[in-house]
Amino acid sequence: MPACRRLDVDPTRTVFVDDAQIAVDGAAAVRMTTVLHHDTRSTIARVCLDNGVSAGFHQ
Repeated sequence: MPACRRLDVDPTRTVFVDDAQIAVDGAAAVRMTTVLHHDTRSTIARVCLDNGVSAGFHQ
């Protein structure tokens, strides 16, 4: 949240990614979109899916 204030960004218009559930829970409490990171591929896919963007992964 301090970063949002410093950058003058509405938390509801941000995506917060972290691998610690407690940090993700804190971000969700201030209404940020959150992603619990497990691995790079799934995190990128989740962020893209949540925002209507193609992840662009190719097999």
